[in-house]
Amino acid sequence: MLPQSQKDIDSIPKWYTLATKSRHEKVAKVGLNAKGFEVYLPLRTVIKKWSDRKKKVEEPLFKGYVFVKMPYRERISALETAGIVRMVLFNGRPGILHETEIRTIQQILEANYRHGVTVEAIEGLGVGDTVEVISGPLTGLRGQYTRIKNENRLVISIDSIAKSLAVEVPFDWVKKAE
Repeated sequence: MLPQSQKDIDSIPKWYTLATKSRHEKVAKVGLNAKGFEVYLPLRTVIKKWSDRKKKVEEPLFKGYVFVKMPYRERISALETAGIVRMVLFNGRPGILHETEIRTIQQILEANYRHGVTVEAIEGLGVGDTVEVISGPLTGLRGQYTRIKNENRLVISIDSIAKSLAVEVPFDWVKKAE
């Protein structure tokens, strides 16, 4: 099999990580969509408390980031979008998410939306056993089992962007991975 040329590789759409201005994730998403890009902005539902009321609101799971599926050669157009600051690089290479990581984020956020599962983005991994979820809406996911803020959490790494998701899970939903 002949090796692909760089031009061919640059034309294959991949999920790239773009950094946004502070609190401009939704503006960036709208602008990128208007340019025809496939954009994923993971939003989580949280309850905000004020002195006189509580309200459910959607906020970005990864503050300051949007994910865009595009060929690398179209990056300049994406970078010229309102609200976008730069392409995220790791070790000098673009931050690319794999389809499985996108699906994992979507599954976790679906559990947040439908079942009220608490989810938050955190840096790095906690210390603990590798576990597999055997019950509930996150069945099949694997991650590190730990305690954060006195709550049992499943920490799932999104390696492509060096972030992790912490999801509140009951102890009986998980078993130690083999």
